[in-house]
Amino acid sequence: EPMITDRDGYTYKTIKIGEQCWMGQNLETKTKPDNTPLTNLSDGSERDCSNDMGNHGIEADCDAGNTIYTFAAAMNGSTALGAQGLCPNGFHVPTTSEWSTMETYLKDGSNSCNPSRNGTYDCATAGTKLKVGGSAHFNAPLSGIRYADTMMGDMFSDFNTGGYFWTSSVSGTNTFTFLRSVNSDEAGVWQGTQNINAPYLSAGLRCLKN
Repeated sequence: EPMITDRDGYTYKTIKIGEQCWMGQNLETKTKPDNTPLTNLSDGSERDCSNDMGNHGIEADCDAGNTIYTFAAAMNGSTALGAQGLCPNGFHVPTTSEWSTMETYLKDGSNSCNPSRNGTYDCATAGTKLKVGGSAHFNAPLSGIRYADTMMGDMFSDFNTGGYFWTSSVSGTNTFTFLRSVNSDEAGVWQGTQNINAPYLSAGLRCLKN
C-alpha cells in the first residue's frame, strides 16, 4: 500500500484490512489543518508523547509512535461522525462502526464480536492481530492513556500495557465517545465510552481512508 505524508512532513505506511485502508502508524501531526500549532508536551496540552515515566514525554517518545491527543484536538473541534479531524486529506477519524467492520474481519471464526459492547473485550483474536508484530500489520503501540487525577492532576497510565484509540462516534448530547483499546494481556479489542470533556483525557489516533 502507498505511503502518505501529512502537512508536517511525517510519513505513514498504509495497510489494507478487508476492504478498508488504514494508516499503518499512529498520527504524529503537530499542527491543526489551518497550520496553527497544537499545544504541546505540557499540562492540559492538546498533543503529548507517552513514555514509561508516567509524565510528559519528549519528541523521541512521539517518534516511537506514542503520540496522544485530546478528543477536541483529534477531531479538530468537530463532533461530526467521520470528521477529518487532524487526519491527512483523504482520511478521517474512524467511527465505531468502521472499527467494528475491521474487528469482524479480523476475529477468528465463530468468535463473538458485539458492536454495541461497552466496557468489555470481544472479537478475539482481532486484538492480537492488531498489536505490534500481529498479522494485520496495524502495529498498535501500547502508548497508554492520559487523564486527570483529582489529587495529582495530569496523569499517564497503561504505558506498555494498553493502546487506546479515539473514534468519532459521539453520543449523549456530545458528551461521550466510544474508545477502542488493545491490551498486552488480551486477545480481543476493548470498547467503552469516555467523557470527551474530561480534563486532559488523551489517546492515540489512527486514521482511515475515505
